[in-house]
Amino acid sequence: MVAAALVSPLAPIDAPGLDWSAGMAEQVAQLHRLAAAGREGLRPALGQLAEALTATSLAGFVELVSPTLSPPDRAILTTDAGAHLFADLREGLARGAEGAIEDELAVVAPWGIELTGVRVPVRLWSGAQDTDTPPAHARWLATAIPGASLRQFPDEGHLSLIHGRYREVVDWLAEHLHRSR
Repeated sequence: MVAAALVSPLAPIDAPGLDWSAGMAEQVAQLHRLAAAGREGLRPALGQLAEALTATSLAGFVELVSPTLSPPDRAILTTDAGAHLFADLREGLARGAEGAIEDELAVVAPWGIELTGVRVPVRLWSGAQDTDTPPAHARWLATAIPGASLRQFPDEGHLSLIHGRYREVVDWLAEHLHRSR
C-alpha cells in the first residue's frame, strides 16, 4: 500500500473516548445500533427501507432522506449527483437488502488492525456538517493513526464533501502513487 485516503470515515465502534453516535442523524444511529445487536434485528429494518427506496421516485427518495441530512447534503440531492445516487441505491437494492445488511454489519464489526501500525501516508477529509459520519470520527482517526493529516471543511456535509472534493482526493492519491514509483 502506498497511501490511504479516508473520506467521511467512521471510526471503530469501540473507539476509546469517542461518543460514537454523537452528531449522527438519529435514523443513521438507529441502523448502527440494530447492526450492533445482530443481523436479526437489522434485517426487517433494512428490508423495509429497501422496499421503500425501490418503490419510490426520485422526489420520494429526496423526501425520505432529507430529514437526516444537513443543508449542503440536501442541496446535492437536487443535482444530477443526487439522481445518480438514487439510481445506484435502487439498483443495489433491487434484489433485496442482503448487501446493505452485510455493509451495515461490517460497519460495527471489529477492525482487526492496530492503527498505530499504519506506516503509509494517510489523509482524512471531513465535513463539519456531516450527520452520517460526524467529524469527531475523522478527528479521532487522525489522532490514532501516526502522521495522519486531516482536512476539515466547515461548509460540507457527507454527500457534498464526496461530490465536491473527489478530485482533490484522487489527485492526492495519484501524487503518492507517482512518488512511490
